Amino acid sequence: MTLLALLQMAMADNPHLDLMYFLTGVLIALLPTSVLGIIAYFVVRDWYVHHYRRKPAPTPPTR
Repeated sequence: MTLLALLQMAMADNPHLDLMYFLTGVLIALLPTSVLGIIAYFVVRDWYVHHYRRKPAPTPPTR
């Protein structure tokens, strides 16, 4: 327990480590959000293209 307290005291005043923790938190938050957003964009775009921009089925000629 004492070793853990000493280690925490040694690392507490390091601004570079604080910046690294902050950037890691931002990366952990934004990476899944952006990946899911990109997947959702492609799914909605594909649905839009196939639902609204499809050509009507050709009708067979009548005699």
